[in-house]
Amino acid sequence: MKANFIFHLVCIVLLASACQKEEPEIPLANQVVGEYTIHKGESELSDYDFPFTDEEGNTYSIEAVVSKNSDFELKIIFIITKENDTVRIGDPTVLEPFEIAKANGKISGTYGVHEVEFSGQQILLRLSYESGEILTYTGTKNTDS
Repeated sequence: MKANFIFHLVCIVLLASACQKEEPEIPLANQVVGEYTIHKGESELSDYDFPFTDEEGNTYSIEAVVSKNSDFELKIIFIITKENDTVRIGDPTVLEPFEIAKANGKISGTYGVHEVEFSGQQILLRLSYESGEILTYTGTKNTDS
């Protein structure tokens, strides 16, 4: 009788564990795809909050559009827009491919010397230039993307 009970108990445990299914993780690229509004730009010399209006009345805003090349590769279109009373000009820069990975709850990646990090709905984009200048941009994912 005791052997029967143990057998049934083992069967129930095995059946219960077999029924538990873990949801597959959404591919990394799918977790960060969207449009991001950049709110701050920083360099060694200065910091800017965006949108920013210069002395001539031109307003600058920045957007980063993140799209998927593959589960582990992204394309980021970095768009600086200059707007005044008469004209609006967008200057896009295409950065690809960013190879991404997940560590410590953050998705991060590199494209050459450029770096990106996503944490929740936040983006941090660090652009390095041949001159040695490093510009760091931070922003938030738009809720409608």
